[in-house]
Amino acid sequence: RKESSAASDVYKRQSLNADTPIIMLSGDKHKATVTKAMQKGAKGYIIKPLQKSSFDRLIEKYIPKA
Repeated sequence: RKESSAASDVYKRQSLNADTPIIMLSGDKHKATVTKAMQKGAKGYIIKPLQKSSFDRLIEKYIPKA
């Protein structure tokens, strides 16, 4: 659990990635973990096993089409 929050914090602090939306992928489905990741700056949280529809929805939301 700690790794997810730490990863989000690290990426957000780096100026190169400051505008990059962080989408967490984890097997941890506890509501407290999801909430904490979102509070730390994650824009999305996908619970394993990865479902293509969940992934596609988040990608379409945060990656602009060229």
